[in-house]
Amino acid sequence: MIGIEILNQVAEKRRVRQYIKDIAVDLKITRFYSKEIRVEFFKALKCGKEPVYGFADYDKYTNEVIIEIARTYENKKLSLEFKMKTLAHELVHAKQYLRGELDPYKDTWKGADCDKWKTVEYSEEPWEQEAMELEETLFEKHWLGKDNG
Repeated sequence: MIGIEILNQVAEKRRVRQYIKDIAVDLKITRFYSKEIRVEFFKALKCGKEPVYGFADYDKYTNEVIIEIARTYENKKLSLEFKMKTLAHELVHAKQYLRGELDPYKDTWKGADCDKWKTVEYSEEPWEQEAMELEETLFEKHWLGKDNG
């Protein structure tokens, strides 16, 4: 099983760990034994100057996917459910990194140069579309216990 590390405070930490494991199984990324998913919860996050709910990145030197999740957004506390939906979204990005679909070092998506998507809105980037399409299903199935399949 892929390594999972959760840092900083989060409610129901044991349940969150199981949630990550369950999504990893669903996304078929458990076989990456030499890699790790590190999830960190922060009071607030920014990408540049813009506040964000979550962020994922891959460090090929440490074999880690680093996921950061905000506890607040524009000084408003985020619910645990909202954080878990954000975590599902970011775990889809973890899958993309681990499978080599999204490569931050070569700046490619499934082998194609990412430059061709630099002129589209964030929500139109194919890696974001996939994460947005899967986040609700993963959240409902693994956090709320609903099986929509």
